[in-house]
Amino acid sequence: METFGTVTLLMAGAVGLAFAARWLRLPYAVALVLAGMVLAVTPGVPPLRLDPKLAMAFFLPPLLQASAFFTPLRDFSRNLRPILMLALGLVGFTTVLVGWTTKQFFPELPWAVCFAFGALIAPPDAAAASAVMSAVAVPRRVITILEGESLLNDASGLVLYNFAVAAVATGAFSAWGAAASFGFLAAGGLLIGWATGRLASFVAARLNDPVLEITVSFLAAFGSFAGAEAVHASGVLATVMCGLTVAWHAPEWMSPRTRVDAKAVWDFAVFVLNSLVFTLIGLELRGIIAEGDGAIEWHVVGHGLLIALVLIVSRFVWVFPMAYGYRLLLPKVRAKDPYPGWRNVAVVSWAGMRGVVSLAAALGIPNDVPGRDTVLLLTFTCILVTLVLQGTTLGPLAGALKLGRDTPRPKADAQLRRRLADAAVDHLSALHEDAMVGPFARDLTPFYAAQAAGERLREVNPAAAGVERTTLLTLRLQALAAQRALLLQLYRAREIDDHAARLLETELDLEELRLNQLREGHAA
Repeated sequence: METFGTVTLLMAGAVGLAFAARWLRLPYAVALVLAGMVLAVTPGVPPLRLDPKLAMAFFLPPLLQASAFFTPLRDFSRNLRPILMLALGLVGFTTVLVGWTTKQFFPELPWAVCFAFGALIAPPDAAAASAVMSAVAVPRRVITILEGESLLNDASGLVLYNFAVAAVATGAFSAWGAAASFGFLAAGGLLIGWATGRLASFVAARLNDPVLEITVSFLAAFGSFAGAEAVHASGVLATVMCGLTVAWHAPEWMSPRTRVDAKAVWDFAVFVLNSLVFTLIGLELRGIIAEGDGAIEWHVVGHGLLIALVLIVSRFVWVFPMAYGYRLLLPKVRAKDPYPGWRNVAVVSWAGMRGVVSLAAALGIPNDVPGRDTVLLLTFTCILVTLVLQGTTLGPLAGALKLGRDTPRPKADAQLRRRLADAAVDHLSALHEDAMVGPFARDLTPFYAAQAAGERLREVNPAAAGVERTTLLTLRLQALAAQRALLLQLYRAREIDDHAARLLETELDLEELRLNQLREGHAA
């Protein structure tokens, strides 16, 4: 009963923090990390020690799956080069630099522990950055690069982290052995993730029940992670690949009701997990303080502030040369992808907030690893500094630089909607040879006029009105099905981007839900 009360209080506090963050116009993660700090230093708060394996297996899979599932895949592939430079190159660079710096500050820590800390703190929480910038005028490509980086850098950073932790456990490190292990980790994780995603899509497509389908999506997240870990492959890569696979096949089987409900459920799950992990790290730090003399080890915090500065500077050191260097050396690349504006590069460089994945990885360090408490305190300090400093200034910085949003394409959007309307007309004309179908479907105005006429007919002849209403709704649902098929075809053929596809998919989903409700109400 005590645990139930504690969890209830934590969730109530999370709601209050979310409301306060919105009122103060602060990133939600900033409010969470400040609350965790308050818990860590508040007298009388009960300390906590989590099972590291449970922390990794409970928090990481759904967070990674959600990030992968909602990634704009087409925009992601179009910007793959800069994303890889950040997600692979920058993570490796930051891991080495932070690991070396940590060893200078804490010579008593093994090198493997220092690099484990560098690997877990290297991936920024770029999703938080995109959330901050959603309120200001920022080109869509900047957000796409940050979201893509967030998807892949978690995988690359955590793979390096697993290598370092394994080196701590074995006491040895072999470059050739590491290369072979990395190949197995990557290949095994990707294969298991793909197979789990395909299996989840196959099963969900035959359930025809939104609740069960959403449950399968959660099982896929945990199942891919657990399956890969069971064979000593990368659970992180498996979960990411599973999410990408499910997302790619979802338009083929996911109903509008499932899609709308799944978005709400996954948003809730991510909110709860984010809230819990930041709170639990505060309780874990409280336990660290209680085991000592009851005071914070301020020298560790001081070194953590310096390491946070290294994190911030290292991103600038990497991003600016990479953004311009390879274009300077490769004219063909420069012709296809010209030099980006320095304002865009500056915003990407400043978007280096660390977040929940780093916390979950820090909690997952085994209890017997030397210096685990030091790493936890350093991790919390770096997250606190980057979130508070960069998270509160990123939006104003983007606004001050006046980047501007992408130029709207009303003409292109109108043409796309006309193509969808034409597809509906052609489909209905093929199904129904009634001469009235063509003129009726080519202009939506007669459709609504027919609905009004049907309401008048219902007053005179209810039975005839019922037949007419059912026919109209059936025709409209058939038209929506044709539009949805064309939309998927255009997306698969790379004729439209993720933004347009998701916008129109949402419009079709909402319209289909409305029509289904009308049909069900009429049948009742």
